[in-house]
Amino acid sequence: MYKKSVGVTKVPVIDLAATGRNITKLRAKAGISVRDLQTVMGFTNPQAIYKWQNGYCLPSIDNLVILAAVLGTTVDDILVYEEESSEDIANQIDMMSRWQRMNIQLNRISAQH
Repeated sequence: MYKKSVGVTKVPVIDLAATGRNITKLRAKAGISVRDLQTVMGFTNPQAIYKWQNGYCLPSIDNLVILAAVLGTTVDDILVYEEESSEDIANQIDMMSRWQRMNIQLNRISAQH
């Protein structure tokens, strides 16, 4: 497999769990409840906010910008990064590619039966 060098030895990776804890901390520090944030974000229910806080997913880029403004901070202050070597990232991509190929093969076999 051909691996292209990304030109860096370390690449930033967003830590979902730590970012979620950070969102919770920043929200509480700003004195904003989940319901208040729900209203400001225009959500019909607070599920997305709880998913962010529990580290299940990240806000979309536009919601992240709104969140930063509401919390009186910056997007960079909300996100928590860790660094992984570019080799580790390349290995993860390679493993995902292999898994996808296996999944395609299994789907083809299942379709034949």
